[in-house]
Amino acid sequence: MNNTNVEPYEKWRTTLLGSIDALPNTVDMGNAFVRTVLQGYYNLSEEDAINATAFAGAGDRGVDALHIVVEEDGEGAEALVLQGKYGTAGAGLHVYDEATKFLSALKMAREGQSVTEAVDKAEAVIRNGGIVRYVVATVDPLDARQREDLANVQALAHRDFGDRLVTEALNVETLYDTLAMDQRVSARIVNLPCKVVEVPGGAHVGAASVADVYTMLRSYAAQAAGGDVNAIYDRNIRKYLKRRPGTVNDGIHHTLKDEPRRFVAYNNGITIVCDEAKLYTGYLKLTNPSIVNGCQTTRTLFDYMSTAFAGVLPDDPQNRMAAYAEAYLAIKVLVVGGTDGDAYANNITRFSNKQNGVRGKDFIALEDMYRALKRELEREGYFLETQAGEYDALTPARKQRYQRGTHVVNSFEATLAYAAGMRGKPHLAFGRSIAFTPGGQEFDELVRDLRSDDLLVPWLIANHAKVLGYTSTNLRDPQPSNRHRVQTRYLFLYLFFRILRETLRQAGLPVEERSHVYEILKPLEAEYRILTVSREQHPFGRLLRLADLSVVTYMRLAERERWFLDRNSYLKRDELINETRITQATGAADLEIPEVAAVISGYTPFTGA
Repeated sequence: MNNTNVEPYEKWRTTLLGSIDALPNTVDMGNAFVRTVLQGYYNLSEEDAINATAFAGAGDRGVDALHIVVEEDGEGAEALVLQGKYGTAGAGLHVYDEATKFLSALKMAREGQSVTEAVDKAEAVIRNGGIVRYVVATVDPLDARQREDLANVQALAHRDFGDRLVTEALNVETLYDTLAMDQRVSARIVNLPCKVVEVPGGAHVGAASVADVYTMLRSYAAQAAGGDVNAIYDRNIRKYLKRRPGTVNDGIHHTLKDEPRRFVAYNNGITIVCDEAKLYTGYLKLTNPSIVNGCQTTRTLFDYMSTAFAGVLPDDPQNRMAAYAEAYLAIKVLVVGGTDGDAYANNITRFSNKQNGVRGKDFIALEDMYRALKRELEREGYFLETQAGEYDALTPARKQRYQRGTHVVNSFEATLAYAAGMRGKPHLAFGRSIAFTPGGQEFDELVRDLRSDDLLVPWLIANHAKVLGYTSTNLRDPQPSNRHRVQTRYLFLYLFFRILRETLRQAGLPVEERSHVYEILKPLEAEYRILTVSREQHPFGRLLRLADLSVVTYMRLAERERWFLDRNSYLKRDELINETRITQATGAADLEIPEVAAVISGYTPFTGA
């Protein structure tokens, strides 16, 4: 199960921290670290990560980032609250003091006192039946004193908010474990007390108690960076999908809480793959175990037991876990070592999850369509990154194939760019990016007949938009007229392709098929990219300028006409692409389109000799 293409942790860490340390001040470093965690560990899009960190600052009550996910049916929500401590701030961190700032503020908000916008929103999530996950993120793992503080905070959180408030810690090594699939040489060995039958093919089938599964997970977490258990799910088709009211995970939680002895009757069990499984009297000794089916079951189990029995050891003399020592779930353990171990493990993951209806963003990595597109783009010199951090985990030799990282296409961001630009859904790309993940409401329709150019070309345009300021680096732009660019990247893409199509129509060129648009646009973009002079007069440069002009005009109109009170909220609504408002915004561009069309109609892009 080892992967020699994974970059060693120390080298990966040096590269990551070097890029953050190069920023001009500690505030920027801290924000960059928090966004790295949000994007790399929690799979937030760049836009969502930017919005999440808008709450940081003096008097933030321990909230450096807030991201709220609401169920589509509106019945529940989960708030992720992140407190980031970068560099020396993490080394000297007093976990108890920092975390209790947030806990105290949350209690004040519960009592009706407004604290900060972020704390008030987090409290509202709990009040409406949701969950708040408070996470302390540091560069290095917590030391013994800090881990003890965290355990005390967990006990306080459970006392005051029950299972509605979960407190955790993670660090850079935890992030690496997630990005690099935790395939380093060092082995993790755990014991799983169980009753099993050994069957041919390196398999064991049987049952284990809930208490013993929890003990096994704790043992695994103790060997992982920062005491994090999530690496055991790296071979799963998806990560933990959290617990919200009415979900399957909520049902698992209530069974554990109210009817633990019926757990085996209500649960289908779990599948574990490992490098080696040795059967001893009463237990299995597992080397490098990975849960490939049952992530939701065991992670919900782990969260429940960790909060309900915070500070209680498995061999507790008071036997407070007695009910869970008599509650069972079915297990299947499969040894996948050998030369074909990876392929075998992947097939187990795929087939054991095939009957489950719940899907998430991580499914992109297993979508055959994206794998095929990955191969196509590789032939063009681009690396399609289907898992967060996949490029960073490559060996230096493989990284050099993609022009120092400039040709690395993030599959999810490219999908959102396509949805916003070519498919005309900038409001959904900005406000409901989860709809474009496998299983999301927009995904199946969006990716029907998806082609490599659908991902590449809008992604290329998005990169040019970044040069104009449509990126997180524009957060502190002193010009008020430019501040919108942080949030209007997808609106820019929408207007660019709208203006492009109209320009091509007036030039007498075909626009009915996406392939026709790409055939014309790609050579124009390629030539523009290598130009060093007269770029602003190049037809592609003029299209970029017209799109930017249209966005600026739109936002000025929106403020003048009071189309919104909250810009962030407005950019997520259908009325963003109201035809009357779009027409007003593109009026100036419309006057220049005939001239650009005339240039393009007689234009022969440079193709090289």
